[in-house]
Amino acid sequence: MTAPVDPVVEWYDHTARAVALSGVTSPPEASRIWAVTWLAARRAVRDARRGRAVPAALVTAVQSVLETLVPAAAPPLAGAAAASLDRLGREQLIARRAVARGVDAGRLAADDVLAERSDDGPHPAAWRPYLIASPNHVAPDPPPGPEHPDYARDLAEVRTLGAADSVARTADQTEVARFWAQPSLSIYTAATRASLAGLDASIAERVELVTVLHVVTLDAQIVGYAAGERHPRWRPGRALGGPARNGWTPLIQPEPAEPEFPCLHTTYCGAAEVVLTALAGHPSAVPLRLGPRTYTDWRQLTAECVDAGVWGGLHLRTSTAAGAALGRRVAFRGLSRWSGHSV
Repeated sequence: MTAPVDPVVEWYDHTARAVALSGVTSPPEASRIWAVTWLAARRAVRDARRGRAVPAALVTAVQSVLETLVPAAAPPLAGAAAASLDRLGREQLIARRAVARGVDAGRLAADDVLAERSDDGPHPAAWRPYLIASPNHVAPDPPPGPEHPDYARDLAEVRTLGAADSVARTADQTEVARFWAQPSLSIYTAATRASLAGLDASIAERVELVTVLHVVTLDAQIVGYAAGERHPRWRPGRALGGPARNGWTPLIQPEPAEPEFPCLHTTYCGAAEVVLTALAGHPSAVPLRLGPRTYTDWRQLTAECVDAGVWGGLHLRTSTAAGAALGRRVAFRGLSRWSGHSV
């Protein structure tokens, strides 16, 4: 007997494929697609309320938003949605009526959320946060300047451990640095899918997990970009002189264009850690396997990311630590507001 299709995981995967088709290279822009799509899904599921209308609302909301934000994905999404809705409504007239109600709820929710977020500007630092009243409310303290002893300490650490030809960095540290060189969104897309597949919860509860994760982590990136504009700082490669002066180059190349302070990679991780811990629990019963790495606690991912920025030669430790703390702070505030159902 064929196992029933899980609509949450199914349309999570369709979202991931659509984001890949979008051609978007900026992490916050990719996160925005996820956030807008699943915020619409959450509203649609809430409005559909019960029965087969709920998965139909999910399917339609996700399809409708993604077809608007990622036109290249429209043909495969149309076929997938038709198959999903047919599967839900094929048995009897009452099921088809419920599916029709869900489709209506999905379309209305998609239209509403797309209209609400139509004024997002061209740069994440200027985007309106979803749950945080203002980036200024959670902004990090300024980083230590070049004259501060903490700056000298951080620079010495990255000089030793973050160089491409470092002899002090261990093989495991190099593996960690290379693993975390990929975007946070890519890592947590796989991690969240594993949690969804194993989570014994309703469709509405699992849709909420995906929604909150992407709304909160996008808020963390918006706040991080705004802080980076206020506190511009050289990356280690430039601070240490670069190849033109002394041959020092970072392990991970090319250096990303995002701000050095705060580290946006760890900002994302800190926010995701709080959300996943609160809504999915730690993956301790079945360890989470991501590439060459295994985890039993979401805090382990954040800790590795904090180290990876230094071991890869891309960030000072002050920046990676500040990013993680900022992400956690955004997430706690976001979860507090979300619990009031104000979004």
